[in-house]
Amino acid sequence: MTEGAEGRSDDPLASLQLDVASGGPSSESQQPESQAEVSTLCISSADNDIDKIIAGEWHGGECKSCCSRCAFREWRLVGDKLQLFCFKDYDALIATRPAIANIQFCFRFKSSPKCLKHPNVPNANCFIFFDIVSGDIHKNWMQVVRRLKEASANATVAQLRRWSQAVDENGNTALILGAKRLMNCGLFKRAYQFAVMMLKFGSDVNWLNNGGRSLITYTVHYMDQAIDITRLLLNCGATVWLEDCNSEARLHYVKLLKEYRTKTETDLQRCLTDAPIESPLDSIFTWFLRSVMIRRRMDDSCLRTLSLLSQSMGEDPTRMHSHVMRTMFSHAQCYNIFGPVFFQIKKALSPQWVQPHSLQQLCRKSIRRSLFRGRHGNAHPDTVAELNLPKPLESYVSYHD
Repeated sequence: MTEGAEGRSDDPLASLQLDVASGGPSSESQQPESQAEVSTLCISSADNDIDKIIAGEWHGGECKSCCSRCAFREWRLVGDKLQLFCFKDYDALIATRPAIANIQFCFRFKSSPKCLKHPNVPNANCFIFFDIVSGDIHKNWMQVVRRLKEASANATVAQLRRWSQAVDENGNTALILGAKRLMNCGLFKRAYQFAVMMLKFGSDVNWLNNGGRSLITYTVHYMDQAIDITRLLLNCGATVWLEDCNSEARLHYVKLLKEYRTKTETDLQRCLTDAPIESPLDSIFTWFLRSVMIRRRMDDSCLRTLSLLSQSMGEDPTRMHSHVMRTMFSHAQCYNIFGPVFFQIKKALSPQWVQPHSLQQLCRKSIRRSLFRGRHGNAHPDTVAELNLPKPLESYVSYHD
């Protein structure tokens, strides 16, 4: 099924032929044998007697071309004919579009707790990980770990992957939501343990939320306090270039989300205060620089994170050079205050684009690329360990050196 034009009964499309249900005229009291199996409108042979099944609900003869019960209507092309679809709310309209069926993950909007990919599937458990991390995750940490282990023991690999890649109304995965809450409480070791578990379940390390941010943009904010989490994410395939995270799946999701808000948000003030749908900034260096500017200094708590960014971004020195200089120039209005800080950062990063890379660095770059090739950007946290490399080389490849 492909998506067609939108319109009402007075639309010019109304003059086109509607699909006529086989089996003769249907009555208002007659209901289908299985409502769940019906995905299109049931239209009787008489033009003035239209019976519809919409989003799994039987409207009978009450839902005609001038229906007042359904707020949203849409003409869709079914085969070579147009059919009028009628819905009570926009969530139902979106959920039944073919575009939703083709999206790769489960998600929901603010106005509905249901998963829009599986709106009529009972006990789908699409957001089970969100239920586990909801509430005071820092106070109920042992219970969270126990429930995560129980879920992993009683689910298939495909189920764990689907649950871990589900997206809430703000575009966050359970990985982003849970790790953010733990880091906000200063529980960085627990945040690391939680990230390891969720990455093993199949969470997308490069997923961007509605603010255009992946988890690694939050970890660099905490500098060296979250250095282990930042290193873990990089070793699991996290990219430093956020614009590379705009996968086809996310662009599709953003398109649906923007359309949903356009249709449902009538209050301008509510639109302005709602979570934005932003394009990602160029790299995690931008978020690191913002955090340094908040502190107004470069101290010992930043140096290990800066070194880690230097090694990871240095794999593409030309891109790194242009981006670092452009980002710092964009903050030139603050140069009188942050000039010394910018100079320190440039001095630490410039060897990556000024000096030629050593054979050791080139070998690490080649090994890391081969690890993540064919993994869609995600790698198991223990991937490097599986190579059985000598410990010094393993540490170097994993950014521990």
